[in-house]
Amino acid sequence: MNWSGAVTESDSSTTTVTVYGDMTVTANFEVITYTISGTVTGEDGVTVTLSDDTIDSQTVNDGGRYSFSITYGGSYTVTPSKAGYTFNPSYQTFSNVMSDIIRDFTAYLEIPGKIAFVSKRDGNDEIYIMDADGSNQRNITNNPGSDYSPSWSPF
Repeated sequence: MNWSGAVTESDSSTTTVTVYGDMTVTANFEVITYTISGTVTGEDGVTVTLSDDTIDSQTVNDGGRYSFSITYGGSYTVTPSKAGYTFNPSYQTFSNVMSDIIRDFTAYLEIPGKIAFVSKRDGNDEIYIMDADGSNQRNITNNPGSDYSPSWSPF
């Protein structure tokens, strides 16, 4: 048997292939797509980048959602970034994708050598700072009311 064929029609969701030989067979193949999506919390203006054979990116604000359309079976890395911030997780890699995926990221202000945090160790919410290794913890507020949401300035 001798066979030959040609792609006779194609768009982003289907491809039609016609094969010629002793008989003609036409088949439609659907391109299966999924999404990798999630939210970014903690900061506005975060760039979320999808890497594979091509690179795509989106800018997301605090609590905002990102969404990338991907193809079945592909391998991808999603990385959030913004100068002066670290993220948890710092990136996420997905291999042989066969379903929709949701992954969230949280931004944390990066101050070299110092961490600000809230603790109730004295009975109410107070703001503390410490060195990055956990040493030199000290209370920087001492109010009868609750203190929360520490931030560094200028930034």
